[in-house]
Amino acid sequence: MATQLKIRRGTTAEHASFTGAEGEITLDTTKDTLVAHDNYTAGGRPMLREDLNNLANNSIGPAKIDKGSSLRNSILRVNAAGNGVEFGYQGTLQTHTKSGNNDFGSIGHQNEYQCSWLDINSVTCIKTNSKWFFSGRVPTDDTNSSSYGVGMGFWIQKVSDSSSYWIQRPAQHEDYDGDATDSYKVARSTILWDPENSGRATSQPPNGYMVAGEAYNFRVYIRNNNSNMRYFNGNDSNSHNQWFQVWEIA
Repeated sequence: MATQLKIRRGTTAEHASFTGAEGEITLDTTKDTLVAHDNYTAGGRPMLREDLNNLANNSIGPAKIDKGSSLRNSILRVNAAGNGVEFGYQGTLQTHTKSGNNDFGSIGHQNEYQCSWLDINSVTCIKTNSKWFFSGRVPTDDTNSSSYGVGMGFWIQKVSDSSSYWIQRPAQHEDYDGDATDSYKVARSTILWDPENSGRATSQPPNGYMVAGEAYNFRVYIRNNNSNMRYFNGNDSNSHNQWFQVWEIA
């Protein structure tokens, strides 16, 4: 550091009326930052300081921090190491809904009856290990006592290797007419599945199964413990009204 170099310098106000030569560098003594010149821009172009202290408030436009459609539902946050910032996902990343009015006939005793007409296929995962919300409704006719119930579960398959898993909860059902016998049932279930939290469901894919960029197929299925289950046969205004929803959530 024995050699000392000084360049032209001045306050911000003095720079405002100065047009430096092309390639010239000056020092703004007000902002303590270098200024690059191009022989035609009055005041030159101040360089951004390491501490960002000379960056004006509200001066960064959306275009400078927009990371594209894949990260639109995101926030800018401090990283885990605490030494920088990063974009993080937040909120709903994508939603898919399939509805139907399918007569699936008499199926008898079926622990896992596949409601394939409500399949939601080839969904590309946006975020690795994101949370997934599943919701389904399939009305049925349980022609036996109300002690028998209809439950629901969900199935997921990775397209690339065909590996598949059940995502289950204990059976959930509703008596549609409140009758003690020949009771109509509505199979209904809602699950928020967190791949990093094994307590979210009784059976689920392993941590790391959901990978950004991979495609997945989803299916809803119904479970019952009665040999007489049939489709909800249309003698009510809400006769079918079957639907399945899949949401990816950050």
